[in-house]
Amino acid sequence: MRKRSSYLARAIQTVVAGLSAQNDRYNLYWVNDGKSLDFAAERGLLGLYRRVFAEPPYNEDFTDDQVYQEFQDTLKQDGLIFTATEKQGLDRVRGFVSSLPLSCVPEVASSVSGIVDADKAAYFAEDGVDKAYRRQGISSIMKSTLVQTNWMSGAEHIVLRTSDQNYRQAAAVTRGGGRVISNVFQNVASTRQGGEIMQDRRAFYLFTPEQEADCDYLQRVTILRPGGNDTAIVWDNIPRRQQADVASSIQKTYPGVEQVMFMEKNPLTGRIRGQMAGGEFCGNATRSLGYLLQDGKDGVIDLEVSGTDKTMSVTVKDGQAMAEIPVKPDLKSVSTLASGEMIVQLDGISHLVTRAGQPSASRLQAISDLEARKAEVKTILAEVGLASHPASGVMLVRELPGGKLAIDPYVYVRDTGTLYYESACGSGSTAVGMVQAIARDSSVDALEIAQPSGMTLNVQVKRNEKEFQQALVNGPVEILFDARMYLPRKVVERKQALAL
Repeated sequence: MRKRSSYLARAIQTVVAGLSAQNDRYNLYWVNDGKSLDFAAERGLLGLYRRVFAEPPYNEDFTDDQVYQEFQDTLKQDGLIFTATEKQGLDRVRGFVSSLPLSCVPEVASSVSGIVDADKAAYFAEDGVDKAYRRQGISSIMKSTLVQTNWMSGAEHIVLRTSDQNYRQAAAVTRGGGRVISNVFQNVASTRQGGEIMQDRRAFYLFTPEQEADCDYLQRVTILRPGGNDTAIVWDNIPRRQQADVASSIQKTYPGVEQVMFMEKNPLTGRIRGQMAGGEFCGNATRSLGYLLQDGKDGVIDLEVSGTDKTMSVTVKDGQAMAEIPVKPDLKSVSTLASGEMIVQLDGISHLVTRAGQPSASRLQAISDLEARKAEVKTILAEVGLASHPASGVMLVRELPGGKLAIDPYVYVRDTGTLYYESACGSGSTAVGMVQAIARDSSVDALEIAQPSGMTLNVQVKRNEKEFQQALVNGPVEILFDARMYLPRKVVERKQALAL
């Protein structure tokens, strides 16, 4: 990219002034020299930058001097910086964006060298909005300003890099016209709060004038976090024969997504159905779907889901979603192996429950490498006869100080061939609750089970002397991403979002 001419500088000022005039809440400013940088710093730019990047998933720690130097370097390298301030009140900086010529960021340019020409591209360097002012359109107008002015400056592409699990940023970028570059990641070291150096995996997004010419997309995908177990729900009407391929593409593009559910509508009952790509049952995906359809608002909704013929109810209250887990009434659905380990058979999924001192637990705990441990899980599932089931898992139960239980959940889906160490598992937590109900010879009420995510799921198992009557799992759900999702070409046959 060439250095801006005076004509181009005037054109950029005109664009910024025009966009600012169209907005009745915020003034946009082009920070294009030391004086305007000082002006922005006096109005809170440096503190805002520090607050934004102190939040998860970054947890980074900067001084004002480091932030000021960062922006100074951007100006020296012919970069673009824009801020948004309130038109009323304190005139404080509430948002910022910046970009650099991609050639000035060699570690990023090298990662996308086979995709874009660094000499004809820009790097979307920074983007932040004050927490109390989010979801008010600031991010969208600022991204639009940065993208337009980079096109004016001669860029043919704009590359953005962000944490691969920063779904809110991913959704905002997608709404702003960017699309993810599939299967391109980079590990970046950064200083976290407390001085710790941590590795963070980053994904890349691409802005081009014609986004849809060389990629496929889903009209609407929502990524939710039910107790930490990141779940994608696809609204598009995808034929079942394609669901496994689409799910695989989503998980390769967003590796933090542990499972994918496809939304369908039963023409006979009118109910929404949640269909997993492997046809299995998933408790956390069911909770997520109910929470999504309730828009996070208190209420009860009945759903149909894969892996069971029963209608499942999801109750949403106070930001949490409680779902019924389809248990088999027969108390013999929980059986004991000679090793003392337990097998729990649910509708649509079965689990081996093992704890410290038992053979399977000892085998897994002796392996430190995650991939090797996952391979051992698959071997164990085959040995106990569960690998042939549509979905199966190994629940490694640990007792925490104070007597609270925690699980390490490994789940294998036969038809998709995937095996995940999950961040949370609703059906696995239920299996642990059922084992407790057998051991106590009574119902289990409000059993808290810690998940690898650090969150807790609450399990209830109701039984009498003859049978299991009901199992419920309750816990927090959070919406992380809700937008169009770009994928590699020739993955999606239909692109019509489900009309509710």
